Amino acid sequence: MTNYKTKNLKFILNIFLFFIIIPFFLFFFLKDYSYLLVQCNGISIIDLNYKTLFSFLSVLIGVLSIVHQINKEKNINEAKFVLDLNNSFSRNTQISDFFYRLELDLDNFTSIDSFLNDKKNKTTVIEYIVFFETINILLSRKILKISEVNDLFAGRFFIFVNNKKIQDFTILKNNKFIKNIYQLYNRLIEYRTKNNLPIPYEKYSLNKIDKEFYKFAYIKNNNFNYVYLFILFVLLFLLFILNKNVNIISFYCKNTSIEISFLVGVISAIVGIVSVLIQTIKDKRITEGKFIMDLNNNFLMNDKIDEMLVKLEYEEDGKCIKDIKKDDVAGVMEYIIFFETVYNSIKEKAITIEEVDKLFAKRFFMFVNNKAIQKNKIIKDSNYLQNIYKLYDLWIKYRTKNELDIPYNNNSLEKNDKNYYKLISKK
Repeated sequence: MTNYKTKNLKFILNIFLFFIIIPFFLFFFLKDYSYLLVQCNGISIIDLNYKTLFSFLSVLIGVLSIVHQINKEKNINEAKFVLDLNNSFSRNTQISDFFYRLELDLDNFTSIDSFLNDKKNKTTVIEYIVFFETINILLSRKILKISEVNDLFAGRFFIFVNNKKIQDFTILKNNKFIKNIYQLYNRLIEYRTKNNLPIPYEKYSLNKIDKEFYKFAYIKNNNFNYVYLFILFVLLFLLFILNKNVNIISFYCKNTSIEISFLVGVISAIVGIVSVLIQTIKDKRITEGKFIMDLNNNFLMNDKIDEMLVKLEYEEDGKCIKDIKKDDVAGVMEYIIFFETVYNSIKEKAITIEEVDKLFAKRFFMFVNNKAIQKNKIIKDSNYLQNIYKLYDLWIKYRTKNELDIPYNNNSLEKNDKNYYKLISKK
């Protein structure tokens, strides 16, 4: 659950900062230059201090009221987002039914064995993985907190990842394609260890079973925050202004049109702007999180794509798709349209190629690097599928730059289509 004590403590500290520290700072600042203020309009230092503080507090109360309202709306949006995320798991009958099956089969794995042996259920396992890959991306974007993920999803995550049959069936074989799962696992065990919480179903802990665990669980820290850089810049600017205050006040005194209270108003306005900016960025992150969820759900909930994915996954077991039949046409087209939409989303900067790679790399390359699909659709209709080619090129450049293998590269589209470079160069 959300730590309300921590939130209340932060709120009290903010009030203490704005209503106690800053006013006292202004008081002593004014006291040091009282002789300048007296020379201006003959107003005593005591009177001017009270007037300045009253002006400052009036503006600040207004600013804090706005910030409080924005923060309230932000908290509601965050809570709604977490609720929607939980509902997206519960309302997906495939993965929620699979979760209950895992609950009932903790020890003997009998029903899991029969479930996994049915090829139609492969996509259910994929959906379960993809859901938690999305969770990790939302954590990376700081849309979710690890405490929220732990409270809501730890049980549903560890019962899957620490299941020996699931590990043998897909996780260990595909570890290089599902780094998000490894990263999320690492985040959760670090959080639970720090908070003295046991690791659920620890008998088959993934970090102990897979010798390469920490190779794939590595998380690149990117904690640089431009908002805090902006705040630092504002504070340095104010220090510069205060350092030069003698000249500024002298100038104001000569013109007798502006008083020191002007600086107080500026400080209050900056506090308000920064607060609103921070809340706006948080709201933007929630919107981005919803987009990522919707994008992923659009793939998972499309029956035609689901059917095609079953066939592509089944091909890994040696049963190759040698031709596209009539029943496959709709699935192929839906698959193409989905990834054309993904490319457009990257162009519009709604999502990054890094995030797309984490979510869809295997599902994209197993399709595009399939010989039958290349021959009967992609290469055949290449002039109409330039976005697929451009997405493919962007993707292989990203993976090459980051020293990642290109999945199913033995049937690379780049090698099999003679017009590849011509097509990706077209505007």
